[in-house]
This record gives sequence, structure tokens and C-alpha cells, in this order.
Amino acid sequence: SIEGHHAQALLLSLAFFALWTPQNLLAPNLTQAAVEFGYGNDTVARDLYLGSNLALASSVLSLPFSGCIGFASDAVSSRKVLISLTALVGGLSAIGTAMANTYPQLIFARFVNGACMSGSVPVVFSLLSDWFDDEERNAASSGFT
Repeated sequence: SIEGHHAQALLLSLAFFALWTPQNLLAPNLTQAAVEFGYGNDTVARDLYLGSNLALASSVLSLPFSGCIGFASDAVSSRKVLISLTALVGGLSAIGTAMANTYPQLIFARFVNGACMSGSVPVVFSLLSDWFDDEERNAASSGFT
């Protein structure tokens, strides 16, 4: 039913929000993270390791993995299972970001989270195109952008 798809889209939007939240929560706390990882007084190391390298790992180096998730959205039998697994792994990596005690743990968690964030986008829009007809699809998609 149409109402069922609206409810599913709402749940999907909450998962999508949770998946992308770590990107927005880490940025304003980089200085505090720098202190925790021992880069507090060294602004060059702080900017390199917590600014540049984390962005590189989560935005660029993770792209092949996010591309695989995107391609999988056309190959798997259930996109719902794919987005569920992507959200689960992305959520675990968000927890890993918060719990990281060492820099390698932090960068790995951000790498995995970046792959899940980027990889979730084609899966979400593919699900929306399955659930909504042409007249509703733009409105449904606008809730995710």
C-alpha cells in the first residue's frame, strides 16, 4: 500500500540520517579529538591527521567500496537487506569512531563509515524509485537531499 511505502520511507530516512550524522558530529569536535589523540599543541599534525587524512579516508579512499555498494543495489535480490546491512555496518563504524583509542582505529572507522555513507545513496534512491510512482518520487527524494 501507498501508506506502507510512506512509513518505510520514514524509517529509511531515519536510518539515512543516522548513517550520515557522524560526518556532521566530528567536524566541530576536531580540536577536542586532537587533544585526546595527542595532537593538541601541534596544529600542523592536528590539521594533517584529523583534518586532511580523515577526510581523505572517508571521502576518497572509501569510494571503491561505496561504488561496490551502489552497484550491488542493482544486483542483489533485496535492496532492503542491502540498506539494512549498510546501515548496520555504518552504525557500527560510527560507534567505532566514538570508541577509538588509537589513530589507526579512528581512521579505519572513518574509512568504513565513509564507504557506508556514500554507498547508501544509490541504494536509497533505488528503493524510493521502487516504492513511489513518478508523481510522488520527487517529493520523496527531496526528503533525503
